[in-house]
Amino acid sequence: MQTSQGLGLVTLLMAGVCQGAPGWGIDNSYEDIMKAFGTFKPPFKKFDSMMGDFGNTFDQNMGIMGRQFEDFGENLGDQFENVGSKMEQQFENVGNQFGQHMSSVGSNLGQHMSSAGNNLDVFGSQLENSFNHQFGNFENNMDVLGTNLMSHFDNQLGNLPFGHNVDVFGMFGRSRTPWWKKENVCVEREVLEEEDKQPTNIDIISPGNTNFHLQVNQCVEGEDYYECTNTVAEDGSVKTLKATYSCCHGFQKAGRGPCTQVDLKSLDETMEDIGGKEFLNLVVENELESMLSNVTIFVPNDEAVEDFKRDMEELSSFTQAENVVYSIDDGLIYRRKKRSILILEQPELPDIVAGHIVKGFVNTKDFRDEELLTSENTENDQIRITFYPTQPEKTIMANCAKVTSKDNHAINGVVHMVDKVILPAKNTVSDILATDLQFQTFQSALEANNLSEMLAKPGHFTVFAPTDEAFEKLDELTREKVLGNGGCAKDIIQSHILPNVICSGIVENKVKISNMLGRDMLMSRDEDGNILVEGIKLMMKDKMATNGVIHVIEDVIIQKSVMSVIDHLKKKNSHKLLNLLEKTGLTKTVENLSNLTFFAPSEKAISEIPKALMDELVKDGKKLEEILLHHIATEKKGSCHLSNNQHLDTAGGQKLRINLHKHFGHRHALGTVQCARIIENDENVCGGKIHTIDRVLTPPSGNVFETLKKDHSQFLKLIEFAGIENELSAGLHTILAPLDSAFDKLDDDIKSKIFEEKEVADSVVRNHIIADALCCAGVPRISGFFQMSLGKRSNLGEEISIRRSNGGHIYANQAAVVRCDLAATNGVVHSVDALLLPMHLQKSKGTNKKKFWMF
Repeated sequence: MQTSQGLGLVTLLMAGVCQGAPGWGIDNSYEDIMKAFGTFKPPFKKFDSMMGDFGNTFDQNMGIMGRQFEDFGENLGDQFENVGSKMEQQFENVGNQFGQHMSSVGSNLGQHMSSAGNNLDVFGSQLENSFNHQFGNFENNMDVLGTNLMSHFDNQLGNLPFGHNVDVFGMFGRSRTPWWKKENVCVEREVLEEEDKQPTNIDIISPGNTNFHLQVNQCVEGEDYYECTNTVAEDGSVKTLKATYSCCHGFQKAGRGPCTQVDLKSLDETMEDIGGKEFLNLVVENELESMLSNVTIFVPNDEAVEDFKRDMEELSSFTQAENVVYSIDDGLIYRRKKRSILILEQPELPDIVAGHIVKGFVNTKDFRDEELLTSENTENDQIRITFYPTQPEKTIMANCAKVTSKDNHAINGVVHMVDKVILPAKNTVSDILATDLQFQTFQSALEANNLSEMLAKPGHFTVFAPTDEAFEKLDELTREKVLGNGGCAKDIIQSHILPNVICSGIVENKVKISNMLGRDMLMSRDEDGNILVEGIKLMMKDKMATNGVIHVIEDVIIQKSVMSVIDHLKKKNSHKLLNLLEKTGLTKTVENLSNLTFFAPSEKAISEIPKALMDELVKDGKKLEEILLHHIATEKKGSCHLSNNQHLDTAGGQKLRINLHKHFGHRHALGTVQCARIIENDENVCGGKIHTIDRVLTPPSGNVFETLKKDHSQFLKLIEFAGIENELSAGLHTILAPLDSAFDKLDDDIKSKIFEEKEVADSVVRNHIIADALCCAGVPRISGFFQMSLGKRSNLGEEISIRRSNGGHIYANQAAVVRCDLAATNGVVHSVDALLLPMHLQKSKGTNKKKFWMF
């Protein structure tokens, strides 16, 4: 009852204060409310009157209520701590996504709350002077509570964004020390030199020879570790200090709590307790107990060892005359099959058992993807660690044996449970395939396409190896396609190779993988538990090599996306182009090419060739073949590998020039090849790429000077008179070449002057030359009301405005471009209908300013 009265009094007091606060309404901003603290004057006389009736009993009530508040605060703090612990994980997840946006908000809010705290201190002092005799000890308690509360609000809101360092329930008066700052935490420190693996999200570029210093700190918290890196770049060198906090050996984290001590036993007792009794028996039977000290052991569970023993018994009962095949499903075991496959020598049992043991205490936090751990068997065979980003937690494999129970600490070591026996990897992928008689066809295909050497080098490959029988299933046409010399052969063989290690145990439902070509493939598990790749069953799985893993498959993988150039053209209904290839006998040649880029003219482009000219080309098969081969570059180039003024060698022995034109308002550059616009790009075919272009290309007849000889005799004469023909034989040029008829438009005095004075002739010629390759396709089109133009400097130094009219015509200053894109080996020639006279030769014809708006 007394507590109830006390609480009612506090409510009344706070209500009185709030009612007396000036300017606080629903329409007021937060800043207005904060400012009100500074000008607020409490009505102390009213408070004295209100307090008079309660004066006799107030001290007693406040004393009782203070004790109740103390108990209530303790209970409330405990509740907040429990709630905060549950909320913290959610805050972390949300905070990681919104932290960047909340940082600036939190900083501003922290400043406001700090200001509010100062105003509350002033108000508290005024309140204390007036009510000291009524409040007694309660005022002191409330002052401490208010100060702590405001301090925590200020700190917490100022330290946003949310993250691993946020102490949620610390906002309610109880700070919490992170687990990695508490007892029983060990720290590992190492310095990463510049050549070591640096943090991947930091890209530091040192500017020239200037003295340069940059320091970057970043921390990340894992399930059972906290890691901080301090990267320092100074004077061109980069060093990183990495500190990793984790529970010391013999201690474990319990959820979000601190590192607590666990009851450690010896390695043999630990192995037996967690389901490794059968493997422990193998250790004892092979007299390897002496190795169980200061080691990490990958222990197969009892079921895996039983399966292994059964398969070993089957193997020992076979004779050399029997048909035997190794199978690597579920434990890298050996089983009887219908076909005969050469068996590599089986490792001795003690070597197999010792191959599960690694020196030292190695926890999963110390593992790195594709890391090779050295085992303690006689050959020191390596165990390959691989990570897979599965949910809800990542999967760890050791030589494709799944880690099912990790970081089981013992007094003298660490135990990781795995789901099958690990057989040592003794040979490379190439060696295994080469010495197994059942893979002769596949091995020959690898060698023919220069892939066998790659599989003999260190790395991390996955190979889906078809047996000889798989190739025998193919019809003659497909077999020739797979094993022939064409581009498809290499693509098909490469599609059996992945650039990383994929273990079959990772496939629970469907898994998307990418082969060496960058093309996606699908692995899946059927209702019977069989693993499939692109619908083809894995007969044998997880044969570990020193540089990867082999899965044996019963059919050859031929993806639908893998098609030859000819098949692709048929699919696109490019009948005119196919007809030309057939008439020249190039169909087989093109189909067998590998590492190519085909700039294929569209059907519309071919149909625009005049019939008379087409008939002439067909009649002269050699000329048509030369034109077609000029469209094929002898190097595979996707659009992302093309660059401006890049030159590509062609199958016809010439060169193709690539140009990329980028203008204001264009998201992507316009690509041209020998000034033909690329209208479709990056279509994959066997051995290369196809880009579709909007015109037929013809090989250049010579350099720009030689190209001028037809239809530009007057300008050619002027070049020779100026004496600069040698300059046009090299370098890169665009020539705006006046037709012969253009000279007839000149005034007589100008015409005679340019052909009589060498200096004048030189200036006129140079004003028609641009030191770059400019295609008509690169001249921007009109955009809305805007007249867009290209400003180019001539070799004389004067500006030439090149624009496209609303009707689609192109102009260079006032001269119309009447013929575009005559290809030369060192540039391009455009024919114009008028001379571009230098400024000193132009006669004044009044103002002729260009308009910006087009109506």
